[in-house]
Amino acid sequence: MPITPGWNAAVPKAGGISMGATLDAMGEVIGKIEGISLTMRSPNSVGTMVKYTWALAAREFDTHTNALALSNYHGLHHVYEWGLDGVDAGRLWRHDLSGTGGNRVASYHFISSRRAIPQPDTSDWPEDAVEEYQKYDLGSRRYIFSQKAIVMETGAPVHITPRNGGKIFIPLPKGSYGSTEKGYIWSKEAFNADPGGHVAGNFTRQWEVFWNTSAQKIVEEKVLPGFLTDIEEIVTPSGGSQAVSAVKTSTVRSFSLAVDSGATRAEAELKVKIDGRETMARAYQETMQID
Repeated sequence: MPITPGWNAAVPKAGGISMGATLDAMGEVIGKIEGISLTMRSPNSVGTMVKYTWALAAREFDTHTNALALSNYHGLHHVYEWGLDGVDAGRLWRHDLSGTGGNRVASYHFISSRRAIPQPDTSDWPEDAVEEYQKYDLGSRRYIFSQKAIVMETGAPVHITPRNGGKIFIPLPKGSYGSTEKGYIWSKEAFNADPGGHVAGNFTRQWEVFWNTSAQKIVEEKVLPGFLTDIEEIVTPSGGSQAVSAVKTSTVRSFSLAVDSGATRAEAELKVKIDGRETMARAYQETMQID
């Protein structure tokens, strides 16, 4: 009978056809699966994937929050530098990731504002207010509310007292906390203020909603598909789509060696891919830390 080309087949003395097909390729695939499992169980791999996921989610949070701040919603101006709402360089929060391995906690902290409070617009002030403002040269100095993000977000009350027996001057841009007709506070007496007002807690609520909903979506839509693609590329047999070779007949030893070889190769290949995730996570983190 005709012999199909490509098979290592021969007619034995006893009759019939003997196909010397090898299962070593299958052993290689099995080994690769074992190698992948072993690599992903290591604390370093788990920690790297957690950091990568966190970095992706944190960057997505920044993008989403910037877009929200640029919209008609005015409840997040306190967590940006003056005049930089919705801009990365204006963010007054930084992301934190604490813990080790797979036991990590995502959080944030506020940094100090460095930009001076904008001088008030005097164009629509009463004449006596403009005269007072100019007479005492109240607009000649820089005034910085360094802790505005944390103070306003937490709604902490503030007690303000004059220095050296002088007067207190605080510029108040339109729409800011404690806005008055004059556009500033200038007083000999100490007073209590509530800078947070209606914006207190807005950023915290935004954070909690995002990390309890959108973060999981990022894992499902961005992290997992990429990881599965990596595994598919590693597991695909070296010979392409042909899982059965006709080069030689399998033996217990050759099959075992194929398994070991596949495991070693998969561990090395997956480590390279995981290291790549580590590099990307570090790059994302550096772009988020804008000072």
